[in-house]
Amino acid sequence: MKQERFRLVVMLSSCLSQYTDPSDLPKYSVHYYCSPAVTQQVQGDLGALCWNKLEKQDPVTHEQSSHGVLLMPGSGITRSLLEKCVSDEIPVVLLLVYCSEGDNTPDAILLADRLDEWLHLCQPLKDGEERCGRTGPWQTPISWSLLFGNTPPTGIY
Repeated sequence: MKQERFRLVVMLSSCLSQYTDPSDLPKYSVHYYCSPAVTQQVQGDLGALCWNKLEKQDPVTHEQSSHGVLLMPGSGITRSLLEKCVSDEIPVVLLLVYCSEGDNTPDAILLADRLDEWLHLCQPLKDGEERCGRTGPWQTPISWSLLFGNTPPTGIY
């Protein structure tokens, strides 16, 4: 990414909500973090969306601290990739949604919706218009339809 000199890298990720105080997580919220290399214009655009900024915290006290870390339990490779981008002075914006275990399809769609809200990637639908039998711009992969196996047979109830 550094060699290609991307103007901006956008990371989409999730982390486990059970490690966060529920009062800190309003429903349908997305948190964002801007690396120091992100322009003031981009930071201003994100701030105007009234999303929650992901702040560094002391890992022990969970108090906000500029010398702390970004607490993102269960986010996989997100932290190491973000740290590499920051150290290489790559402008990166992280959009993070807190979710619980289970079917996170609604969380993925929420994250995609927020990305579109910011970058206007999709053409808006006209009133009553549908795309491919759905009302939103996103279509989930067919592999997501039976994440937890088939539905239970109704005859057992």
